[in-house]
Amino acid sequence: MALTKIERANLATTGTPDGSKFLQDDMAWAALPASGVTQMSQWQLQADFANTQTPVTNFLINSGDGYGTVGTAPTISSGVWTLSATGFYLIRLQVEFYDSSNSNAYAIGIETCTDGTTFDTATLLRDHSPGLHSGGYRTAFGNFVFNCTNTSTHKVQINCSTSAATVSTLGNANETKTAVTFIRLA
Repeated sequence: MALTKIERANLATTGTPDGSKFLQDDMAWAALPASGVTQMSQWQLQADFANTQTPVTNFLINSGDGYGTVGTAPTISSGVWTLSATGFYLIRLQVEFYDSSNSNAYAIGIETCTDGTTFDTATLLRDHSPGLHSGGYRTAFGNFVFNCTNTSTHKVQINCSTSAATVSTLGNANETKTAVTFIRLA
């Protein structure tokens, strides 16, 4: 006999309902899935460096100006980040650099690895503006969404390349000049 309406006597549930649970189709009460940002951390370059650096090292987790980490932050070793959980991550790179001669090329990028050893460029930021003025500060921003399916093999690093020693990537332990932010989306 098909039901045309659900009678209270035909509705049998298991568990205890409350404001943080929902009724599943198997008639059991279950906790709501996590929503919102569950992991977020920002890493600052601690000091300036000139020339090329692959990978860029000397990043430390931000610790000033009311900063706070959400969840478990990735770990870093020799400039290579290991994410703390699988999932989709928004990786944000911001960089400030200075070219004292204003005639050189600069490139910095987010590189990712899915096999544990081979890094490929995911996002590349470039600048080459010769002759605009004598020396100058520049900033650049880039993003990449990375699907980390295995924390043992999926890694992230930053690669920087310059055409001359007159170009410096700027870092500071007390203010954010060059930084990488990891936000776990799902």
